[in-house]
Amino acid sequence: MMQNRLTHTSEEVMDKVNSSVENYSQGDVSQVDAINMLPPHNAKTKDVSAIYPLSSVIADYEIKDVEISEFKATIENSKSWNEAIKSSKYEKIIIDAVASQRASKKGKTPLFNDAQYKYLLYLSYMIKYYIYCRKTKVDESILPGSVWSCLKKKFRTDYGGGTMTPLAKNALLAHIIILSLHIHHYKIDASILADDLAMKTTLCIEAAKAVGCKRIDSASHDVKLTAPLSLPSLARR
Repeated sequence: MMQNRLTHTSEEVMDKVNSSVENYSQGDVSQVDAINMLPPHNAKTKDVSAIYPLSSVIADYEIKDVEISEFKATIENSKSWNEAIKSSKYEKIIIDAVASQRASKKGKTPLFNDAQYKYLLYLSYMIKYYIYCRKTKVDESILPGSVWSCLKKKFRTDYGGGTMTPLAKNALLAHIIILSLHIHHYKIDASILADDLAMKTTLCIEAAKAVGCKRIDSASHDVKLTAPLSLPSLARR
């Protein structure tokens, strides 16, 4: 007897991913009705960079006060950067982006322009925020105050009455994946990001599919965003 197959919406996929990462209270979803899991996007464009415009992922006000001088100086100096890698100061997805850029630049500097440095550092902040908001006690000193304020407001985190609501957590994960895609030219190794996010690679791949990525092949963990955008849809087959 043939069974009906149900393909899930992006929201349902993300719910499954995040509930597998940790057990948290479902809470009142109406509290985060104003948050869309995905940032504004253009599903019809044939330009992959225009599917999720950077301005729709990270607003200018979010990064305008991000201080990059120390971060930039560390990356541009090979010795300092190697020391930062050894100390695990930055995430593997950041390290991978720097390594790829250094290889393509072939000794030329700067590796990134200032705007790119801001997005790169902000991705690091978002990953730290995702990890720390899963803890009972949150040390806000790990991030600049302006960044905490922006992320807390954008993703509706209430430390007094609990942590993130499910929809807010879904939205944060989606934003992290999409920003990673922009930085890595729309293809990422999901195993690297999964390690940073402390989740299983299979779950990270499913989360990437929820924002429209496709797995390149079964032999690798690479996922790629292509245009036009194709999101999971609710349909019986």
